[in-house]
Amino acid sequence: MKKYPIVLLLLLGSFCLQAQDYRISFAGTGESVRVGAVSVENLTQRTNTTLDGDAVLHLIGTSTGLNPNLDDIEKSLKIYPNPSTEKSMIEFVAIASGLTTIELYDITGKRVGIVHDKLTIARHSYMVIGLQTGIYTVRINSDAYTYTGKLVSQGSSGSDIKIRYIGNSAIQITTQKLKSTTSEITMQYTNGDLLKITGNSGNYSTIFMDVPTESKTITFTFIACSDADGNNYPIVKIGNQWWIAENQKTTTFKDGSSIPLVTDNNLWAKLETPGYCWYKNDELYKDTYGALYNWFAVNTGKLAPDGWHVPTDEEWTMLTTSLEGKDLAGGKLKETGTSHWIAKSKGVSNMSGFTGLPGGYRDYNGLFHDINNRAVFWSASVANTGDAWLRELHYSYDYVNRFDWYQVHGYSVRCLKDVIGYLLSPMEINVSGGDAWGSGGSVSFSVGYLTATTSEGANGSVILGIQQPYEILVVAKP
Repeated sequence: MKKYPIVLLLLLGSFCLQAQDYRISFAGTGESVRVGAVSVENLTQRTNTTLDGDAVLHLIGTSTGLNPNLDDIEKSLKIYPNPSTEKSMIEFVAIASGLTTIELYDITGKRVGIVHDKLTIARHSYMVIGLQTGIYTVRINSDAYTYTGKLVSQGSSGSDIKIRYIGNSAIQITTQKLKSTTSEITMQYTNGDLLKITGNSGNYSTIFMDVPTESKTITFTFIACSDADGNNYPIVKIGNQWWIAENQKTTTFKDGSSIPLVTDNNLWAKLETPGYCWYKNDELYKDTYGALYNWFAVNTGKLAPDGWHVPTDEEWTMLTTSLEGKDLAGGKLKETGTSHWIAKSKGVSNMSGFTGLPGGYRDYNGLFHDINNRAVFWSASVANTGDAWLRELHYSYDYVNRFDWYQVHGYSVRCLKDVIGYLLSPMEINVSGGDAWGSGGSVSFSVGYLTATTSEGANGSVILGIQQPYEILVVAKP
């Protein structure tokens, strides 16, 4: 009898080893069926890699004891530039995960630099600085591999010699299978890690959040999302809503008219018409944090890309509800790490893929505040005279704050895919704005939310007839 628990533990251990060896392939649907580049971020381990859309992502855990076939990989040590004057780069492939030692010796055999790092299977890079003129020996040692090389320095530095880790990149493995060639990119993965996977196809970019538990194919739904300036935005599906996964940065309304750029504080304070600015009036903030718009720009209905709109207060609530409520949604909406946020608060995961960034805001006096501290987003809904509803993410807490404030303020904007309405009952929806489907129209949908793709029909109540799972007939009432 005592043997059974032992057998069970062995079986469970075997299962865990197998479960960390997955192969993920990619496909596209919607506006494009072709997948170009795919970027993968392991938000748990803070690592990333990029691969071609026709390649296979091989997720492998360090505890499996399974290493990729590296027979075709160049394993030699690379040192460049060599000779060097100020700094040199050391690059090598770690063919197994584990502790690695990088040592530097001068011509007399004296060790002048050493670092110890736990490395994953990847191509790793280090920078050496502070070398004086001379010939040095570089040694890379681990239990699974050893590299040795010469470094010639023509520098005159009197500073301390330092060996700094720069980063890593995935290794590409090419194997022949039935006369066809497939490319395989390996990435370290542990069960439970959260991956942010972004598929690109021309101007289209779609984010897919996943915690893989098996080998599979991920299909990206590509939807057009380009503003009047020609900026192309990544999109992500959260619950039953499609959101733009970056802050709006257009300087042009969708009808082609320019949005006034207002830098003067006094003019900003007096605005009752549309206006925008960059944080601290510096366009360097544009690509990361987008623009800050007053609510008068939002209220035009022309700020979002075609097919998209600034979400209402109710639609923001739908978002937080889909993430288990506003008290838990904040951490699921914020970007992980401290590259942009001033500090990491408890519970931050970005599991939604929304990747909220702290773009700060501009007040009614034209003054700028809270870059890296707060992300505040407009809704399209009026709260009362002079105010509109907003949503706030803050570095110090993990909930989503709902409040109303002055329409003259400048805040960030995130846009939402246009919809025909929302499901009121299994057989009826209410069209809240825009166009309804004409008689006999067919549309795929996610339960509870419908995406409009035609302009036929009229506003009003719509009768639904279920054809098959996730497909419906929509017939407008006369």
